[in-house]
Amino acid sequence: MQRFDHGAAVLAAFFILLGGVPEARAQKVEITPFVGYQFGGEVAVRNGNLRISDDVNYGLILDVTVNRTGQVEASYTRQDTRLVFDEFRVGSVRSMTSPCSTGRSVACTGSTRRPPCDRSSA
Repeated sequence: MQRFDHGAAVLAAFFILLGGVPEARAQKVEITPFVGYQFGGEVAVRNGNLRISDDVNYGLILDVTVNRTGQVEASYTRQDTRLVFDEFRVGSVRSMTSPCSTGRSVACTGSTRRPPCDRSSA
């Protein structure tokens, strides 16, 4: 069974909507791919600890300058990792690896608008 990636769908919708805005087509567009490394962590849960392994993360940032005072940005980040549950037993700790792959996808959108400079009052 193939998994649907919601983050990729959000970015695709953003590109399609942006193409429909006439003034956005002629503006400055920045596309920034990135690769990084994200540290995992550990959290105490009932009867043990849940560990998330360190792994590589990657993604894309799209930034569009709409006019002199406004920008629109969308970003997508993906990290595939491994989830391990360390079960506490009397006198020992038993590790159980998750039977399914674990990943994290994050898609964000936002905009900024700064007030126009009014040099006449300065």
